[in-house]
Amino acid sequence: MPAHTLASRRCSRDPDSGRTLAGFMSRSGAAAVRISRGAGGSVNQHVRDVTSAVASGDSEAFACFYRERFDEMFSAARRASGRDESFCLDVVHDAMLKVIRGIKTLESEDALSAWLRRVVTRTAYDMLRAESRRAVRERAAARSRAEASRATGTAVEHAALQERLEWLREELSKLDEETARLLHARHRAVLTLKRIGRLVGLKPGAVDGRLQRAAGRLRSGAPGIGEVEDES
Repeated sequence: MPAHTLASRRCSRDPDSGRTLAGFMSRSGAAAVRISRGAGGSVNQHVRDVTSAVASGDSEAFACFYRERFDEMFSAARRASGRDESFCLDVVHDAMLKVIRGIKTLESEDALSAWLRRVVTRTAYDMLRAESRRAVRERAAARSRAEASRATGTAVEHAALQERLEWLREELSKLDEETARLLHARHRAVLTLKRIGRLVGLKPGAVDGRLQRAAGRLRSGAPGIGEVEDES
């Protein structure tokens, strides 16, 4: 994509400074610089003139600088971040704003290129770190929401269990003594049907029948209490 097309997409507002690249470039300059490389002067002289004018706040000089350096800075953003076009455009935009605020007169093409690489690289790293911190915060917030949801669910389940246990205790207290003894022997003492039968003088089948009838009455009055299978 041509540099001027990419550049035009990034003339947007800087939320921190309240300035915009478009706004800066549209203001009239005190000493407009209209020097082309190789036209009546060396490349280094051109660099000195443009950087000095941009440092003094000349918007036309910055427009010249922007057009000349956009591709170079975009490529540096690609190398530093390894990210897509949209991310790199954001890097160049923020780096250009740093240029406006921090550029000084530079004496050579090499000095300017090195300085721009540092600005773009630092900007890219800052944005990558900010993105990483934001992702960490979002993951932490998601974990907190999940934990809160689980805690709420656990509390509700615990309350429901306590309610069922209270109901069961009350119902057990209403049973006749023999049925209560059979249930206690089977489910608290964990005795076999044969062992219970010998203790109460009943056959295992009779013990099982009484236990099943008692459990059936309890289950019918308390939906949600699971069945307990008896093994002889």
